[in-house]
Amino acid sequence: KQPQAEWASPLAAFKAALAHEQHITGKIGECVELSAAEKDHAAGVMLQWFVTEQVEEEEQAQKIVDMLEKIGDSGNGLIMLDRQLASRPLPVSVPPTAE
Repeated sequence: KQPQAEWASPLAAFKAALAHEQHITGKIGECVELSAAEKDHAAGVMLQWFVTEQVEEEEQAQKIVDMLEKIGDSGNGLIMLDRQLASRPLPVSVPPTAE
């Protein structure tokens, strides 16, 4: 199945993005639970990076959804949000490497 490529509005697109981030959070949580059940402490340590990263991803998606809900149908508001999002620095985070 092809991923969705069109949404009714920017808000709908970001709500879908937030739902996806929440889905990924659940999958990472399952991995953490499995590593604990298997007593695989090294995997648990490695997975902590992903847990931390995912918390940030969900938080960012939620902030954008919140801003879009406040903006509503304001074209000027969308332009301002677009400029604000475009000015963010690119993240430079890399998962730990196994040695």
